Amino acid sequence: MYFVNVGPGVAAAHVIGTVLDRVYDGKTPISGVRTYAVPAGDGAIFEFYIPEEGVYPFVDHDKLAFLPFGLALPFATGDIPGKAH
Repeated sequence: MYFVNVGPGVAAAHVIGTVLDRVYDGKTPISGVRTYAVPAGDGAIFEFYIPEEGVYPFVDHDKLAFLPFGLALPFATGDIPGKAH
């Protein structure tokens, strides 16, 4: 996933239910983290493996108060009846 934080503030990026296998942010790659902070106006590349069928939301831990308003990007894997892929 290519991720750009347009701000304001730091984004604490996380995929619920898995870990970020690798994070590339222009420095030394980082491996095996759950959450990664991306400063405003910066970006990163996240590599992660979806372990089994299901829905895995991508969230910003710094903005969890906005989840009821739809601030999550779901990844759906496998054959999930009645769900959009």
